Amino acid sequence: MPRSERRPPIAHIPVRDSKHPHGPAVLFAPTAWTTFIGARKTDTRST
Repeated sequence: MPRSERRPPIAHIPVRDSKHPHGPAVLFAPTAWTTFIGARKTDTRST
């Protein structure tokens, strides 16, 4: 992909409550979001 077509890096990932999609969002840095998702994937506790 040519450099002119590349997207800028993601500054943050907004996360909202699905019951309130227009409410406020918590913003995660990409590294924090990756860590959170990785922990959820390896979590063996029952929900």
